[in-house]
Amino acid sequence: MMRKNMIIVSVCVVIILSISVFMYDMKDNPNSMKNRLSKETLSHFYDVYAKGMDGVSEFMKNNNAGSLANYRFYYGEILGYQIEKIKDLDPLHKEAKVKVQVKDKQKAYTDFITLELINNKWLISSYSSSSKEGWPTLP
Repeated sequence: MMRKNMIIVSVCVVIILSISVFMYDMKDNPNSMKNRLSKETLSHFYDVYAKGMDGVSEFMKNNNAGSLANYRFYYGEILGYQIEKIKDLDPLHKEAKVKVQVKDKQKAYTDFITLELINNKWLISSYSSSSKEGWPTLP
C-alpha cells in the first residue's frame, strides 16, 4: 500500500513538473503555435530588411518605415538574424527580441520590436535597436 502511494505521488510530481516546463517554454518561445503568425511577420520583415528598405513599410503599422532608415544605414550588411523571444503583452500586442548579425561587427545587435494585431495581421508598431551604440553623436 505504501509503495503504491509513493508511485502515485511520484507520477503526479512528474506530471506537474512536465506541465510547468511546458508552460514556461511556451511563454516566450518564438516557435510555439501561439507565436506562429507573429514570427512569420518578423521573419518576412527581416528577410526584406536585410536587403534594404524597399518593401519594409508593408510590415509597419501605418506603413511608415521612415524611422528605420537610420538603423538600416548603420547596420550595413546584415548577415543573419535570430528571433530569440516573443512574448504576449496583451491579446493584441507582442514584444519580440531579435539578434541581428552584421558584417564587420564582433557582437550581434539586439532589436526590440512591438507587434500589434491589426485586421488579423501582425504589424510592427515600435522598433528599437542596440545599433545606436555606434552612431555618431553631436558635440
